[in-house]
Amino acid sequence: MTEEDGVKFFVPGVPAEETEQQYAVLAEQCGVPVPPPGDRIQSITFHHDQVDWVATVGEPLQGTDTEPDRHGRMKDLPATASDPATVRAIFAGDPYMVMTDAKPAGTAESAWENPFAAGRHSIRNVTYFDPPGAS
Repeated sequence: MTEEDGVKFFVPGVPAEETEQQYAVLAEQCGVPVPPPGDRIQSITFHHDQVDWVATVGEPLQGTDTEPDRHGRMKDLPATASDPATVRAIFAGDPYMVMTDAKPAGTAESAWENPFAAGRHSIRNVTYFDPPGAS
């Protein structure tokens, strides 16, 4: 798992002055505590049904199909998978919880439940938002 710098914390579609309040609502809907500012997740990569999915706050879910090669190692295939739901928040835990703008909490159509869980064993990468005060 890695930590990369570069993106200031936000909740998509929420004015800056309401971000903390709305983030707390999303955490409650996921049944998790609100993480401190330095522990807020911007993106995760996780494996589900032979697809490596990327959930990034503010973006639709994107996936790359995979299959084992003749040595049992996973290889990327040219086909990609996607889902129209936009990620609103990601919370660490076992499982990780991902809240999108899909029904019933939002209006987007999605093949995924909302929120949905990604088991800790399936997580390939985690990227955090910049901590407060980072340049």
